[in-house]
Amino acid sequence: MAKVQLTPEQYKAKAEKKAEKRKRFTKFFLGTIAICVAIVVVYSASTVAYTRIGLSSMIKKPATNVNAQTPSGDDSNVDWNTDVNNTPTPDTNDTPSTDTNNDNQQGGTTATVMTSKTMQFDLFVKAFNGVKTNAKSVTQLKKNAYNYDEHVDAGGIGIIETAGKGLMGSLLKAEETNLTFQGADIAANFPPSGATSGLTQKDIQSIDCKEEGDYYVITVVVKPAVNPTAGEKVGAVATILTKESIQDPIKNVPIINSLEPKCDYKATTAVAKIEKSTGNMVEYYFDLPMYLYMGDFSVGLGFEEWWTVAY
Repeated sequence: MAKVQLTPEQYKAKAEKKAEKRKRFTKFFLGTIAICVAIVVVYSASTVAYTRIGLSSMIKKPATNVNAQTPSGDDSNVDWNTDVNNTPTPDTNDTPSTDTNNDNQQGGTTATVMTSKTMQFDLFVKAFNGVKTNAKSVTQLKKNAYNYDEHVDAGGIGIIETAGKGLMGSLLKAEETNLTFQGADIAANFPPSGATSGLTQKDIQSIDCKEEGDYYVITVVVKPAVNPTAGEKVGAVATILTKESIQDPIKNVPIINSLEPKCDYKATTAVAKIEKSTGNMVEYYFDLPMYLYMGDFSVGLGFEEWWTVAY
């Protein structure tokens, strides 16, 4: 049987067809690798490196419904009572006002309400940082990892996106672990784990303070940030995945190490329950949502932690 001779145009079309197949296969392969890497990274982080725990079922959450809070789109509602250099200046709002509502009275003493956002911020930061220096123990009794926004993008490759969502659903879940840390282990595990919080007023999107009997409940929403470092921006109130923590495990693995990771964190909510009489934080919660990009592929990830603190 005689061999079919192809014209130059046919050779070109055949070569282009093979190139397109290789391109589709490469995209499929990289999409698979990217999603798998992302899932392995977050699974490892949420079960080992992240060392996350939270509040027991017997402890009341430090807010009425922290998961239902919707951060505002800007920080126009934050009145810091500061000058142009971001240095607090004295004003009459820095003096707590009184509230004669009987529901807020404890033992016949009228409770105070912090009307100044600067006061709320300062109390939050002092109480938050005081956990690592003053607490006798911290217990993180519950953790939750979830597929934020149900987002899995494998470049439009449906089978990989479906498989990715399935893996997310099976691996990312809430757990009650009931772990307690003391001594040096407090600084190593309480958020941000292994780092010192450098939260600033410029990082804040909104802040609110409510009263619950003998306690203040301060809710802080931290502005979105891309590739923050531990202890800064959203990484100042939560234990985060960093670009470097993802790059290090894959830097010596061919093909995978060519995928550029990006940690795109959304507005992060932190809620602290603080004792009025001592200024000590006794309960803490955060919700940390993000998009993790691996090259052109991405997954939505979210982390929650609940803590209690003893002095």
